[in-house]
Amino acid sequence: MDAITGAFDAGFNKGGQTQEHAILARSMGIENIIVAVNKLDVVHWNKERYDYISSLMAPFLEEIGFKEENIITLPISGLHGDNVFKRSKREELGWYEGPCLLEVLGKNLREIDLLFRGNEFNSKEYKETIENGFE
Repeated sequence: MDAITGAFDAGFNKGGQTQEHAILARSMGIENIIVAVNKLDVVHWNKERYDYISSLMAPFLEEIGFKEENIITLPISGLHGDNVFKRSKREELGWYEGPCLLEVLGKNLREIDLLFRGNEFNSKEYKETIENGFE
């Protein structure tokens, strides 16, 4: 999710990509979903903005078939890496005490770690890893 005012709303409103992607994921049988609220740094780590996005996403995801216990929402900044690979220590994010994205995804995601760090990896092997469920 893009936390910037206007960007989230455009994606979430009826016919927006956010809703389309969630519906597509659920129709493909995906049962667990992570709502990574990105670009919170741009809105100064505003907890109210995070809560607003969460309050719209959770009911919508439940309405299309995701169970409440299978929805994880967390704040991140992809640009600065906050809460992506390790928990952010920013004072402005002191209100969030949950896990970082990598903790949520699990420890068997070496390929994704390499991808985000810009290291070389075998794309065929990466594709096979995803298809096999990170076994």
